[in-house]
Amino acid sequence: MHTLRPLSVEEMAMLKYERFCQRNKIVSKRKQAIYQIQEDNFTRQEIASFLGVHPDTIKDYVLLFNEGGILGLKTVKCGLHNISELEAYTDVILSNFESNPPKTSNEACERIKELTQIERCPSQVRTFMRKHQRHYLKAGQIPAKANPEAQQDFLENTLNPLIDEAKDHKIHLLFMASVHPVMGVFRCSLWCFKRIFIKSSSGRKRLNILGAVNTINQTINFMTNETYINAQTVIQFLYQLRLYYFDMKPIYMVLDNA
Repeated sequence: MHTLRPLSVEEMAMLKYERFCQRNKIVSKRKQAIYQIQEDNFTRQEIASFLGVHPDTIKDYVLLFNEGGILGLKTVKCGLHNISELEAYTDVILSNFESNPPKTSNEACERIKELTQIERCPSQVRTFMRKHQRHYLKAGQIPAKANPEAQQDFLENTLNPLIDEAKDHKIHLLFMASVHPVMGVFRCSLWCFKRIFIKSSSGRKRLNILGAVNTINQTINFMTNETYINAQTVIQFLYQLRLYYFDMKPIYMVLDNA
């Protein structure tokens, strides 16, 4: 039986704190076991019963600590040699999913079985996908009238040169847009005998916010009103920006079609 080496005051203080805030459950159990052996004088059988492990596992914890200290307790080697059979088909699977992404984990399982003749459950497939930086993301939307060629031309020949000038502090490059949050209550769910009703506005009252963010330093300027945004409002905001950027450098604004 391995005897626990004496712990320093610093090691005890570290174990006392880290045993409860360690995310890895295995490491947390190791630290708790070493702390209880030193501080509470429990037998190893009692500690094993508390932690739900075999008494021989407590011996392993002691050996890890004696050889490597607290850093040794943090070393977790389980799973390092468990290589999934799917890894041999990584390129085939990811190439297929890149051209036609699966909608669900079950569909991914079926497709993988067709491609590799290997059958895996959805949780295993999700683990494989996350390992290779694939995530379950909601699809974005591109306006039907969008012109990819024109957008690429604008990016390369107009926007990127302006960004370079802004980085050189020759101009100010801003992105401007407006938002219109409606003034009303945020309805939540409640445990109640009958449905609760909360007074709110009619939904027509809103706050208009017109703002611009600086591309380089992320500075945000904005103005608000409770009426509407029209040409005169935009003129007022441009005047506000001219006063803020008083160095008289050219100001370029990227806007939407509104």
